[in-house]
Amino acid sequence: MFKGGDSGGSNEELKMPAVIKKAQSADIADLVRLNGVVQDLHAKLSPDIFRSDWASSDLEAFWADRLDDQNSKVLIAKIDSHAVGYIWFEFQTREQDALHLRRRRIYVHHIAVDEKIRGEGVGANLLDQAEIEAERAGISKVLLDAWASNIIAQGFFSARGYEPVNVVRSKALAGQ
Repeated sequence: MFKGGDSGGSNEELKMPAVIKKAQSADIADLVRLNGVVQDLHAKLSPDIFRSDWASSDLEAFWADRLDDQNSKVLIAKIDSHAVGYIWFEFQTREQDALHLRRRRIYVHHIAVDEKIRGEGVGANLLDQAEIEAERAGISKVLLDAWASNIIAQGFFSARGYEPVNVVRSKALAGQ
């Protein structure tokens, strides 16, 4: 368990104390609720990729699978027993091949914080926990991505020291 503000590497104090712990099946309803904000934002930014008609039952099954996945970890942040954020990351190993060296990393798939408390340090502390998990596992790299049009996320990650590594570009073709 992790008490916000004592991240073992961050000097950032939470304005609102949060407890961060590994999510359990009892947290699935909270994950669905918090993920709804992420899903709605993704659908708004990229409606050609993300569903706006998502169903809670589908997300419940999705999160149950993530909680059972040995390579995934979902941490949930709570204030006074109320879930206010989560982070979902995956331990990834890429074996050496003809072109690449073997590498291990943590890949952050999602980070979400309740809109009412954004800017209070919860997101930073969730990300700190993923970095701590990486260090504990002997992993020296944490990767994540954010949509180019999500300016708030871009600023948040840049402020935390995350730099662009691989820029993916897209072009919509006429008539397709």
